[in-house]
Amino acid sequence: MSLDPTLSRAVARALRRAKNLPSPPAVVVRVLELTSDENSRIEDLAQAIGQDPTLASRLMRLANSALYGVQFKITEIEQAAMLMGMRNLKQLCIGLSLTGGMSDPDEPVEGYAMSVYWQHCLVSSVAAREIARRVGSGLTSEAFLCGLLARIGQLLMARCLKDAYLPVLDQAKVRRSESELPSAEIENALLGFHYGRFGAAVLRSWGLPDPIPHVIELAPDLRNSEDIENADVRDLVLFTHIGESAAGVLVESNKGTALSHLRAVCSDRLGLGPAEVDAFLLDLEGHVEEAARTLGQRSPDGPSFAVRLEQARDQLLASRGIAPNHPPRPHRPGAAGPDAGPAVRASAESSNELATREQFAERLAVLVRLRLEGFDHMCLGVLLVDVGQLVDMDVEQAAQLLRRNVRNSDMCARIDDTVLAIVAPSTTPQALRLLGMRLGNVLTKDGGTADQLLVGGVCVRHFGDPTDHELLFREAVAALDAVRADGRGVEIRYHREVTRAA
Repeated sequence: MSLDPTLSRAVARALRRAKNLPSPPAVVVRVLELTSDENSRIEDLAQAIGQDPTLASRLMRLANSALYGVQFKITEIEQAAMLMGMRNLKQLCIGLSLTGGMSDPDEPVEGYAMSVYWQHCLVSSVAAREIARRVGSGLTSEAFLCGLLARIGQLLMARCLKDAYLPVLDQAKVRRSESELPSAEIENALLGFHYGRFGAAVLRSWGLPDPIPHVIELAPDLRNSEDIENADVRDLVLFTHIGESAAGVLVESNKGTALSHLRAVCSDRLGLGPAEVDAFLLDLEGHVEEAARTLGQRSPDGPSFAVRLEQARDQLLASRGIAPNHPPRPHRPGAAGPDAGPAVRASAESSNELATREQFAERLAVLVRLRLEGFDHMCLGVLLVDVGQLVDMDVEQAAQLLRRNVRNSDMCARIDDTVLAIVAPSTTPQALRLLGMRLGNVLTKDGGTADQLLVGGVCVRHFGDPTDHELLFREAVAALDAVRADGRGVEIRYHREVTRAA
């Protein structure tokens, strides 16, 4: 799949006009030299990497991460090199060096949302890797690198083609409700090419061999991508595009449009349904946090991925003229109703009265019935939080903290004098575990110590009977009892069918 010669010339002219275009880090040059030499050894590569302490440290963290699952601690760069292999090591050190040296989230670029750029790269790289892993591809490392470098061309244009790129940034500001980062569509309209084309040209000028530049060149636009002859390139283009789309949902403002596009691509190319796509997005949170630690960067700020996904769904429904179907907050007698003044309503809504145990059971029963009727194919989750051992905090204060850290669609209820409950209507086991850990951390930070963390829960996908909500609650109680017996911690149980939770 070759480029239009006119387009190639336009990119080449832009590359020549670029001012202060950075050179690749010395370690990248040396790594490329070694990997192009058939006689070089992996020990030579490890020695070259060791000359860059920051890069070596990042690679060591990666080698000791869950991605490689080693049963012992990697302490030498040579060990990491042997574990990763020549190909993976080359790709990772190039990706980490380029992003580490050119995308410091604290270094401003006038008019460009640098912090959003870094969060986008982080989520995009992890999402590209995880979708490759889910479909059984052996290209997970390449997918991670492509996701990490996908927008490097945009950053370089914002820095080195300031005059030419200014109209793009201005147009992006006008359309800020669409996205914080300029889209490939805006760039094509104003420049005649997009960030993928420019990024690929820069990477090639630095000596980075295909397929990585080729993938970055094609990933922003999937049209005609199925015509790519090389199967690996074709797969990597898809994985990178999905990674960028996932970042659009989880990082940028126009979440609804990004979610609609992501679902359509995953359905058309991978046969994944909306529930599977949503579960994929929820499960990214833990992987992104780990990648941030590995890269020595901050995790994305703001709400949890579950809340971000809910925002995306709400935007998607609103675009279709459908009001979000969140459960109403319980209304106590005498509280402000719909006819009350704005100030009174705001005060009442902020108090968010806890649901009772009876309302909790009724909500569970309704959600089970909806699943039996085929309305939701994601897991139904229940968390129980024992706040009885917290110091300097009563149950109502704990409840206020919980409500501020859950989604609008999650119900908070009081089960007894010390136990609070959360019903998570659409979740996954990992997302529920992360929610339990986050809530426990919030509570112990404000009213206790880590030794007083007591959270138990259950996550179930399939139900067989309308009364299964009772079994679901009993299993959540059993998980909390197990945590109590242990003295501290979070235990989340997962069952594909509720009968296994009986």
